[in-house]
Amino acid sequence: MRLPKTARIHNIPFKVVKDKKNFGSHFSYRKGVISVGSKGSSREQLEGFLHEVAEISMVECGMRASRCKAQTPEREYVFCGSHKDFQAVMNDIGSVVGDMMKLKG
Repeated sequence: MRLPKTARIHNIPFKVVKDKKNFGSHFSYRKGVISVGSKGSSREQLEGFLHEVAEISMVECGMRASRCKAQTPEREYVFCGSHKDFQAVMNDIGSVVGDMMKLKG
């Protein structure tokens, strides 16, 4: 799967790297990196990359929160936002996909 080398999400640049040791994907604000596991299929890599793009956008829009229950697994998040927030997320995803497809305007 050919992914971009960088992605700008909510005007924040992230370096995109392939992780040859893993299947899953994750991001780091501290490092400014989206890591995509390359052991999966091309479809799984694309899904993982877009998952991280959407999640970063949702964090930036204030749509992600940690669950409050003590028995919830660590890093269990819930997402909630308005239709306007959702449109901002879709704009971020569309921008990244448009760059991947080399769409103009």
